[in-house]
Amino acid sequence: MRWRRAATSQRTIWRLVLAITLSLLLPGVGGGVFASGARFADSWSSPALRTPIVPFPNGAAATLVLGQPNFLSRLTGVNAQTIGYLDYGVGFDAEGNLWVADWNDNRVLEFSPPFANGEPASIVIGQSDFSSTQPQIGATGLSNPFGVAFDTRGDLWVPDYSNNRILEYIPPFHNDMAAALVLGQPGFSSESPAASPAGLAGPCGITFDASGDLWVADYLNNRVVEFLPPFVDGESASVVFGQKDFMSGAAGAGARGLHWPQTVAFDPLQNLWVSDFGNNRVVEFSPPFRSDPSAAGVVGQAGFETNRSGSGPSGLSGPFAAAFDGWGKLWVADTGNNRVLSFPPPIRTGASAAGVIGQGSFSTNQSGTGASGLAMPADVAFDPLGDLWVLDQGNGRVLEFLPSSTSGGPASSIVWILITAVAIGIGVTVGAAVALSVWRSRDPRAPSSKSARLDPQPGRA
Repeated sequence: MRWRRAATSQRTIWRLVLAITLSLLLPGVGGGVFASGARFADSWSSPALRTPIVPFPNGAAATLVLGQPNFLSRLTGVNAQTIGYLDYGVGFDAEGNLWVADWNDNRVLEFSPPFANGEPASIVIGQSDFSSTQPQIGATGLSNPFGVAFDTRGDLWVPDYSNNRILEYIPPFHNDMAAALVLGQPGFSSESPAASPAGLAGPCGITFDASGDLWVADYLNNRVVEFLPPFVDGESASVVFGQKDFMSGAAGAGARGLHWPQTVAFDPLQNLWVSDFGNNRVVEFSPPFRSDPSAAGVVGQAGFETNRSGSGPSGLSGPFAAAFDGWGKLWVADTGNNRVLSFPPPIRTGASAAGVIGQGSFSTNQSGTGASGLAMPADVAFDPLGDLWVLDQGNGRVLEFLPSSTSGGPASSIVWILITAVAIGIGVTVGAAVALSVWRSRDPRAPSSKSARLDPQPGRA
């Protein structure tokens, strides 16, 4: 895998030690890895152990920038090192490569680790080279791609907004490659919007559920639709949210309506969350899913009856994106307030955020630049190490934020000294036990535990 192997090993081991130590001492911290035998038994590679157990501090500074050579630059132009100023989607594949849907330049870019400030993209899809920007139709063209998602096979899926379709690309990926499958259109040569079971109108965010079903935020149809595998060109959706049927597309509110849904995301319990941009909220739908359901919860509003733009810890203004980290924490790109908010579980209607990125506090919402400022953030994603990446749309860049456990953030020094001491103590104890066991197994003079139990005087001849 092309990933930061040395950094991965060092940081993952450190986080794992901290996770185990905290879980032993404070079962409520980080979800309590040992609080549930089922969770611990799931897998050592579980996202819960890869994501940060220490929160990102409010107003945290980014550690790396892509799309710009440094944190203060605002370069324009089209090449392998720049991304547009109206981009909306980022995501990671299983190998840790970062993919950016470059809406403005009608292309999708891949950036390969180890990442460095201002590094050039390694692959471009939708254009023949890194300097072209022409919107196109067909199997190799794109017109305002909105986002990216990967299925369990590693195939890349792209919502092609202005062509009113979803495209699938099968690896190995390479420049100017052709898509293998299309949804929303009967074939690669058509682009007409439609409100129908098989049609789409301005598809935005997409995601897959645990069963491999594809969910699409169908923006201009004010709905979310589900497609079932095995996928075929032009197939019909099976479920619709936000509308009473597949032929309707009017904007709505309340518990059953949607107004310009932007992205979709699943929490660890497979509840579906939709960033409902036009209603200034993120809404939750609980399974089992059926068409035209009522939402079960809402964030950004006190209830389903209101949809006003807001600020502070519980308000939202035109949220573009919602995503979850490995601990089940909800992250929202609160675009109109120039910030990213985090909501720890359990997340209830009208919940207040616990963390903010892009602002120093919940009381400000000014556009900013530099390492700690944001201007209309459009998307959030987590890499395989649990680092937070934010698509900073207004500044034409993607930023990486490290959790305070690895970036030296303002976590209490005393707490971390104690944690480190306990972790070392656990390591020494385990190591001594292993060494003693090995010595006993190899030294014939060492009494076995069995003989010690059977002989009341093991030292007698």
